[in-house]
Amino acid sequence: RPVTYLYNTLHYYERHLRDRTNLKRKLVHAIMSSLKDNRTPGWCLSETYLKCGMNPRDDNVWIPDDTYYCKLIGRLVDNILN
Repeated sequence: RPVTYLYNTLHYYERHLRDRTNLKRKLVHAIMSSLKDNRTPGWCLSETYLKCGMNPRDDNVWIPDDTYYCKLIGRLVDNILN
């Protein structure tokens, strides 16, 4: 499973990737992009994350707010119930 692979990779290399946010973004983007033809858009990452969190510029760091987390939990609940 790609998401499990991504999680394990980020967890295993966390010490090395802690201060290398661009490399983390590249890993996430590469693994999730490899499945874009097989999955519907937004199947794994939220639109907000794709738009803001995957921004490669370091001068514009995205910090999620409470609204983002509420929508994320709502999305999780919807997926569990369906």
